[in-house]
Order: sequence, then structure tokens, then C-alpha cells
Amino acid sequence: MHMFLGALKKGKKVDGYLKNNLFEPRLLYQRHEDLKQEMIRRGYNHKSCMEECDCACVLDMPQEKQYWEIDKDAALKDLLDRCPECRSNYEVLPVT
Repeated sequence: MHMFLGALKKGKKVDGYLKNNLFEPRLLYQRHEDLKQEMIRRGYNHKSCMEECDCACVLDMPQEKQYWEIDKDAALKDLLDRCPECRSNYEVLPVT
């Protein structure tokens, strides 16, 4: 998330990350917070803060890119195709 923030602050394009289903700009801050909580849950130290106001640079993007949405089904398929451990873990999750 910090890499995306740094790129956006420098005015660099993130089009490849959007096209490859890796980034939802308007959710940058929330995704950072979710990942931070997961790191803490797993016992890792989180030492790199991000403030919500830091993410205002997302508003400098064209609106269609600000609201880019990941195709979650395609992303899940890609993950399960590439990672046998993830696939194994996913297969034993309870259905909700």
C-alpha cells in the first residue's frame, strides 16, 4: 500500500496494477488498515503508519481510475491457480 501511495504522490501511473486486478485506489487507506490489523493479528510489528489524509492524492487520478474495482472472482481464481497452499487452505474453509 505504501508503494501505491508513493507512486501516486509522485504522479506516476498505476495503470498496470489496475489492469492486472491488483489495486482499488479509493480503498487505499482502508486496505492499509485491514492489512495492518492482519499483521498485528499474526504477531508482526507494524511500523509504517499511513494517515487517511495522505491518500488524498487518489483524487488527482481520473475519476474512472479512482473508482476502479478489482474483479474479486478473477483475483481469487488467479490466487488459487498460482498458490497450492492458498488453494489447500481455501478448500477447507467453512461455507458461509
